[in-house]
Amino acid sequence: MVHRTGKLRNEQLISLTQAARSILKRPQTNALHRWRTHGIRGVRLEAVLRGGVWHTSTEALERFFGAAMRATCQTRSLARAIMNLKR
Repeated sequence: MVHRTGKLRNEQLISLTQAARSILKRPQTNALHRWRTHGIRGVRLEAVLRGGVWHTSTEALERFFGAAMRATCQTRSLARAIMNLKR
């Protein structure tokens, strides 16, 4: 039995290797492991360990990319605001 928590509970799991293959620019699998552990701009990829293999879902990838994009846009907006204050 697999204990899944959070949003991954009702989603079809795929291995991080399969997830990397499903992304358009085909990142290395270790990039997904970095996203899982360190994240991008404070956003981490949701994943669960099942049978010694890390898994995520297509929906989790979509949530991750959306949140990372929003975080990036907020950072750029903040940088622009700071630059305008310095003028």
